[in-house]
Amino acid sequence: MLSFLPVSEATIDNRYEIRQKLGQGGAGVVYKVYDPTTRKLLALKVLKSRILDVGDGTSRFQREFHAIRRLQHPNIVRVHDLHQNYFTMELVEGKPLEPSDIRDFSTLVSLTVEICRALRYIHAQGMIHGDLKPAHILVPKEGRAKLVDFGLAREVDLVRGELAGTLDYLAPEQAKGLAADARSDLYSLGVILY
Repeated sequence: MLSFLPVSEATIDNRYEIRQKLGQGGAGVVYKVYDPTTRKLLALKVLKSRILDVGDGTSRFQREFHAIRRLQHPNIVRVHDLHQNYFTMELVEGKPLEPSDIRDFSTLVSLTVEICRALRYIHAQGMIHGDLKPAHILVPKEGRAKLVDFGLAREVDLVRGELAGTLDYLAPEQAKGLAADARSDLYSLGVILY
């Protein structure tokens, strides 16, 4: 799958040492990597090779990087470097949100407040996440919850009606292929909390 990148054994671009696969979605695979140049562990998202053959695959990938790069908030994952088919970002030592993470009401309130703060910030920047679901909320062992995977993030005035996102969490207007806005993200958050 990484044949389109300069990969030798367990490195990417002869620089990033792959430590483990963290997850994968429709467009990419995320790895935990070590960067010997900076001596830091990072997350590295690789565009799936089959996406390269699709007309806008690379531009959507680059749009994700630039969307996250614009967003500087403690509850949003930080990105570092963009390369043609991958980008690096901060490594969040945690896991996607699961019902078992909600141990009591105060934990639920705390996580909800953190995600709402991130969404308020995103919406104030004139953007929407567009694909909010438990898998895109990382819950670290310590520290703040982080929103990740901005592959469908868009500026609100550029959102056109299209069916994109995860059906179980889509707002009705998104499911109908109508234009989405900040309320669509809030609907998705409501479904998650339910």
